[in-house]
Amino acid sequence: MIYDKATYHRWIGSRFAIGLLVATLFSVNALNAQQDDSNVQDSSRAPDAFVQPILTQNGWDPNATPAEPSDAPKVISLESGLPLRAKLSPVHWGHLSLFAANLVGAYDSNFEMRQPAVGGQETFLSGLIVYSIQNRRSQLDLQYMPIVWAANGELGSNFTSQAVDLTHSRSLSHRWTLGLHDQFRYSPNQFYWTNSTFSPDFASGTATSNPIFLVNRNALLNNFDLQLDHKINERDQLGFSFDEGFVRLSQNADTTAATSAVGVDEQLASTASVRWTRTLNERSTMGVNYGFQHQYNPYSGESIDYQNAEIAYTRQLRPSIGLSLEAGPSWSHQFITLQGSLALFKSFHNGGIAASFSRGTNFTGLISSSYNNRYDLSFSRLVHRLEFQASYSYVQQSYLNAKQTDGGMINASIGYRLTRNWSAYSSYYYFNSNGSQSLFGPRQVMAAGIRWAWTPAYKR
Repeated sequence: MIYDKATYHRWIGSRFAIGLLVATLFSVNALNAQQDDSNVQDSSRAPDAFVQPILTQNGWDPNATPAEPSDAPKVISLESGLPLRAKLSPVHWGHLSLFAANLVGAYDSNFEMRQPAVGGQETFLSGLIVYSIQNRRSQLDLQYMPIVWAANGELGSNFTSQAVDLTHSRSLSHRWTLGLHDQFRYSPNQFYWTNSTFSPDFASGTATSNPIFLVNRNALLNNFDLQLDHKINERDQLGFSFDEGFVRLSQNADTTAATSAVGVDEQLASTASVRWTRTLNERSTMGVNYGFQHQYNPYSGESIDYQNAEIAYTRQLRPSIGLSLEAGPSWSHQFITLQGSLALFKSFHNGGIAASFSRGTNFTGLISSSYNNRYDLSFSRLVHRLEFQASYSYVQQSYLNAKQTDGGMINASIGYRLTRNWSAYSSYYYFNSNGSQSLFGPRQVMAAGIRWAWTPAYKR
């Protein structure tokens, strides 16, 4: 695999420097707070009841308006796509922990996403290392996921995959709360197919939707969010948010003439929104949201403004079934359309089913000044020691002056849990796309491997 490191050295170095500086500044306080403060939330504790229906917000999306409380943002694992619920694993040194390790062998029908397709045997060794410190008001999480592989008789490695999450919340008064969240991701051109693009967390009733078209390119993403919440009374809450997002995509790794048009691309997005939420009863909430977003692409010089207004409704239909609906008009100087999302969540013993549809400007892996439609479906079930998982994602990405790009992805796996943290598994992956920015599918991968992953026991 070919990737351009030089373009990102300055960004990567600056983010690590900022993270390590912040870690140094309050690591001592975090240690004392973790030992002495009984009010610190236990991140390994699963909620005792249904929290809220599945969310369609993208954990990597620089354009999305956060829908969760600003004082409890989700830190999404680079390795699994699910929230990190623990600060330390049994394999740790101070605040540094090993959370996962994988050894996988696979056959890939289109190893480098080129035409004509070239298949090959692959072997991977990867791990997830996390540095995490937390106190009552702040939390810092640095993730690092190195990978080494052998493919078609050649050795390769990538040691640049990383993520930084920094959060801080402060009560300004009895009714006002300020929250800050900065999220940085660097995803090199590597074997992303080991993760599902749609990852429901049935323990908390939320989900992460990862970019489906993030293929064969390096991606650097940063998102800064400021959230101000006002508790009007016991039933009503008012929220103000400001979001600054940045996305940079490298040139396609295949630099042949057929793909030379897919070059470096970049987008900056600024979003301001206000949201009113009302608790109707213990099972239902409703809200009204208005947002303004400005997008700018420095390479094309294209600039566009969006406005949107939405009515939101969530309901816990049954203890194990949740529904979420958001819908309303969205408009710019060029067009007007409807946007929103619809999600259904059904959990059962050791598993669940999640379905989601969304229409909006969330980042799908391609930069476009237009809307996309996304469909997601997931099923998982643990029966004794056998674990079944399957997901399907389909995205229709529109452009203002180009043909629409469509893409679909299937992930399926079956695993056998040797212990709570050790498992052997086999998996199947399929991806295909067509349109103005087709990514040279189809691609099929059949894999088998062994995995160690630290998963804290739930306390219900």
